[in-house]
Amino acid sequence: NLALLQKRRKRYSEAISSINKALEIEQDAPPYLVLRSQIYDAMGKHDERDKDVQDAINEFDAPENLNEWSLGWLIAAARMVKDDELLNKANDELKKCKAGGNRPKESAGQFTGASLPKKDNTQVSCKNAD
Repeated sequence: NLALLQKRRKRYSEAISSINKALEIEQDAPPYLVLRSQIYDAMGKHDERDKDVQDAINEFDAPENLNEWSLGWLIAAARMVKDDELLNKANDELKKCKAGGNRPKESAGQFTGASLPKKDNTQVSCKNAD
C-alpha cells in the first residue's frame, strides 16, 4: 500500500493524503483509520489520532466476525487506546483464526488498493483470506 510505504519513509503528509483519497472511495474502512491514527501519532497530532482510532474501533465488526488481517488492525487500535478487554478478545480470536477456523470474508483483502472489499457473508479460511 502506498500509504504504508509513505509512512515507513516518514512522508506523513503524503501518507495522510493517500489515506484520505482511499476513504473517499471506501468510507467503511476501519483499517485505514487505524493507519491514519498511527501516522497522526508519529506527527504528534494527538487529537486527530484519538478521534481516528476511536472511530476505527467503533466501525470494526465484532472480533469473532473478523479475519486475521482485520484482527491485526483491531489489535493495533486496541493497543493504542490501552483497551485490555478488546485486546484480549481480539487476540483470542486471532489464536482461533490461526488454529484454522473459518471466518467471514468481511475486510478480507490486503491494503493493496484504494478500497477494501465489500462485506458479504462468504466464509473464507482465516489464513487464506483474499
